[in-house]
Formats: sequence, structure tokens, C-alpha cells
Amino acid sequence: MTTRKITVLAIALTMIFGTLAINTTVTAQKKTTWEYMVQGKRELDRKEGEGVTGEFNNLGAGGWEFVGVLPGKADAYSVVFKRKK
Repeated sequence: MTTRKITVLAIALTMIFGTLAINTTVTAQKKTTWEYMVQGKRELDRKEGEGVTGEFNNLGAGGWEFVGVLPGKADAYSVVFKRKK
């Protein structure tokens, strides 16, 4: 009788731990990697009436996303873009 109880207990524990193992399966997710581009700009080099809109649209069509602006000296600055590799 004791052997039967131990066997039933072992089977019950195996089923419980087996269920836990199945429910805790983790699927790996691919890590996103980014490619960055920094473009230096100067206001003096820009012609009157020429905006950055066309430039931004062209880069956006290429998959680039605007990240931010890094200030520079006087009228100079850098524009930062990123896209998925």
C-alpha cells in the first residue's frame, strides 16, 4: 500500500512539474539593431528658400527616422537619423 501511494505521488508530481515546464516555454525574440547617420549642416551653406523638408522626405523614403539635432558652433549643427539594419 505504501508503494502504491509513493507511485501515485510520484506520478502526480511529474504531471504538475511537466505542466509547469510546458507553460514556461520562452520564445526567443530577435533583437532590433539600428544603423545611425549623422549629417553636418551649416545655415550659411543653405540657399534662400531652400528648406530641409525635401531632404527629410528623401531620407524617410529610404527608411531613415529623424532622431535629433546636435548643436555645434555658431551656425553649425548635426542632424541624427536612424534605421533598422
